Amino acid sequence: MIRGMSKFFVDRESNSPFAALGPIDLEVYDGEFLCIVGASGCGKSTLLNIISGLEKPTEGVIVFTNRKTKNRPTNLVFQELALFPWRTVIDNVRFGLEIRGVSKEESIKIAKKYIRMVGLEGFERKFPYELSGGMKQRVALARALANDPEILLMDEPFASVDYQTRLRLQSEVLRIWETTKKTIVFVTHNIEEAVFLGDRVVVLTPRPGRVKKTIPITIPRPRFEESRFKEDFFHLCGTIQMLLKEDLQYSEGSV
Repeated sequence: MIRGMSKFFVDRESNSPFAALGPIDLEVYDGEFLCIVGASGCGKSTLLNIISGLEKPTEGVIVFTNRKTKNRPTNLVFQELALFPWRTVIDNVRFGLEIRGVSKEESIKIAKKYIRMVGLEGFERKFPYELSGGMKQRVALARALANDPEILLMDEPFASVDYQTRLRLQSEVLRIWETTKKTIVFVTHNIEEAVFLGDRVVVLTPRPGRVKKTIPITIPRPRFEESRFKEDFFHLCGTIQMLLKEDLQYSEGSV
């Protein structure tokens, strides 16, 4: 639960503060797939960084309810994968477990489970340079899942892969979400991706990013490729597109 959250940065040239985000009030429900869209620079990544604990809000609070552990219950998957090039797939996946002091035997067992879940069984001993972009993204996802976060944060995770790989990864993430029942907060520029994946889509305004509207996605689950060709899918995509376009027209008209 996010209440009254804002983030200010200081402009290096003028040395004056500017609002990057907020104020934002937002509730994320247990087990839901929440997607966030908005124009470039509206603070989407900053919002995820604050939820993950990488940054602190200037104002407001974040409250995690129903926590299973005392640790922060999140794990973040970046667009830039940050895989260790000198570590194999299995060693990348179990890295977080090592840091937490899990035994080598147990960490290997857990890593193999999630490598299998993301469809990379047989690639355990490969290095990142031997993998395609989509396979690297699966490794990053498996690494995040291996840490068993209550909330999985994903920041434009498929932006750097080709169109066909992106569609395949979207279906994979839905399958994994349905299997694990994790709460997922997913940031994307891609409206179709947000509609295909999400239970709700939060539309942010241009900077400073605020919640302009939250759109419930009524397309039935489970979702398949055929879901993209339903009338409801096109209607929802169009609704979100118009919300984003309104802000663009306003911005252009005010120049």
